[in-house]
Amino acid sequence: MYRLHANKCSYHILLLIFADSKGYLVDEDGFDYVKISFLRDIKAQQKSLRDYSKTYARSKYNDEAIPCNERCDVAFPCASQNEIEQYDAINLINSGCRILIEGGSTLCDALFSNMPCTPEAIDVLRKGNILIAPSKAVGA
Repeated sequence: MYRLHANKCSYHILLLIFADSKGYLVDEDGFDYVKISFLRDIKAQQKSLRDYSKTYARSKYNDEAIPCNERCDVAFPCASQNEIEQYDAINLINSGCRILIEGGSTLCDALFSNMPCTPEAIDVLRKGNILIAPSKAVGA
């Protein structure tokens, strides 16, 4: 499954981070349709997201599995159950995240996630005034 982080730019969303279970990519230029298609090809060939950086030199690959320290306005975690812990929620808040939408995005090839945030992470996000769209609501 993939995770996405996005920053709004003007009146549209600019997707900046794309992740899988082994690491994540940051492309400050954003991921457009061509780049997302390229990522799908990479994953279909069971290659690493690191291979994306060989083609798009301005991007950077990180070996950390969860990009919660990266600046974002909106986070789209498409993860397995209870993968986002309390400290990840704190990092999201400190990174400027204002909205968290669990799964449900065709961009991340996951129709539904399996409640990626732990109950403790949800508590932290709520106390941080983060708008949360739980996976059950997103899939409704």
